[in-house]
Amino acid sequence: MKFTDLVEGLEMIVEYKIRDAIGKTISELNKRNVLSASFASDDIINSGFIELNIQIVSIIEQFSNLKLLKKAEITLLKEGINKVIDSQSKLLIDEATKVTSFEPNYLKLKYSIKESKRILNIQIERLLREKRQKTISIWWDILKIAITAIIAGFIGGYIKDIFFMQNQ
Repeated sequence: MKFTDLVEGLEMIVEYKIRDAIGKTISELNKRNVLSASFASDDIINSGFIELNIQIVSIIEQFSNLKLLKKAEITLLKEGINKVIDSQSKLLIDEATKVTSFEPNYLKLKYSIKESKRILNIQIERLLREKRQKTISIWWDILKIAITAIIAGFIGGYIKDIFFMQNQ
């Protein structure tokens, strides 16, 4: 399976998880008979963004387990998750407005979107640093092997000269 196919399939998975979280919140608000209250739309959006942030961290954790992840693929992953954040924030606004008939607090909404993008940037930066560290570790191991081979060659040559000089 191609990496782009994996990234494109993220939105459907995240949307399902967010709809599940929203459904639980709506059910809870409905049990308390406060679904028509003005704060209900904010509660729905908050629960959706909490789930979105959890999914962002989970997705990046899953992709960080891939062995040979290239920088271009990490950039593609970041762009894909940014699209998911934008589309899911619109979904959250529509769902909250449809269910509660109240407009959500747009200041909280903008803060939640910024928070999700900040979490995304932190996780991507962590992934890039891990990749850099793995690359440095691999080159360090190769360098240690090369230095060991060179030193062993000098020692072997010295020992060879000692033994062959005695025979002459």
